[in-house]
Amino acid sequence: MVVMLIGIILSVALFATGGDRDALAETEARRMLALFRLAQEEAILNRRELAARILPDGYEFQVREGKTWLPVQGIAVLRPRRLPADLTLRLRQDDLPASLDDSEKPARILFTHSGETVPFVLDLGWAFDEPRWRLIGEASGELRLKALEDSPP
Repeated sequence: MVVMLIGIILSVALFATGGDRDALAETEARRMLALFRLAQEEAILNRRELAARILPDGYEFQVREGKTWLPVQGIAVLRPRRLPADLTLRLRQDDLPASLDDSEKPARILFTHSGETVPFVLDLGWAFDEPRWRLIGEASGELRLKALEDSPP
């Protein structure tokens, strides 16, 4: 029921933004925060490790099975997501930039069953522009979203 409500709220929010680029970026940033929190709760409640694999054009949720990462199954809201054209992501983990194109060492944000995560900063913005939103993950597991004030109006 909660998952269905989150999906409805996110759909309405996306519809309400229309073609406004800044509003669309905000909607995507808020969706990511909500989905990351849901993945984090899923990891804690089911005592398993989940991750958000960050891609150049979106993200997907994965679960660790032994030493292998597999797509999350059975939770429709945690399906793979593609960002609108020209909306970009930049990830830093442990204060180091992560390559989103590296298939040998994919960029993942880990959600452990203890609620902790590797500290990260995920910036979201339009191509050839400064980032508009920052999703911050603390080692304690706290997730927060910040509008970047130094962005042009």
